[in-house]
Amino acid sequence: LKFSFIIILTLVLLFSIFSAVWAAFYSARTLSAPIKDLAKGTRNIAKGNYNTKLPIPSNDELGFLVASFNDMTDKISQARDNAKNSQKEAESQQIYLETILSRLSSGVIVLNNDGEIEKSNISAAQILQVEANALDGKNINKTIDIFPKLTNFFECISNNVSEKNNDWREQITLSEKTGNQILMINGSILTDQNNSVSKHIIV
Repeated sequence: LKFSFIIILTLVLLFSIFSAVWAAFYSARTLSAPIKDLAKGTRNIAKGNYNTKLPIPSNDELGFLVASFNDMTDKISQARDNAKNSQKEAESQQIYLETILSRLSSGVIVLNNDGEIEKSNISAAQILQVEANALDGKNINKTIDIFPKLTNFFECISNNVSEKNNDWREQITLSEKTGNQILMINGSILTDQNNSVSKHIIV
């Protein structure tokens, strides 16, 4: 009887130990599976795959974490799509603006707040007798050294811009070997949403 009790208790003990070990492994796998999914999802996002969706394992804290991860990927995906659409729209507007400028007979020069020429059309190059796009990217104050014959022109623009005149008009004369060239220069400003000066438009 004593031996039978020992055998029975030993079997019960072994079964209990086995059950505890199995339960520990099962719990570890259950808990680690969502963590592995999160790690895999994070790697996918790092590669640029923002459509990654993870299954929500439960309604506990871990499930809340996975749900938050899915919400984050949705917002990142929407932000990426919005950025692409904005970029396409900006490129379309840029092409549209360049097309309009190229068709104008008047010369147009766009200055930023740093005094750099952001854009000039073909007519401006023809009127000033310089190569196409030769003015783009140059500072208005340094162009005098590059194009000495246009000193009066650039000094007129620089003075009015530095004096922060909103809308101005001046007439200047450029001396050429073939004669004098009279130019009517009109200047105006563009403001941003904060009503601050963003661009200077010279026609």
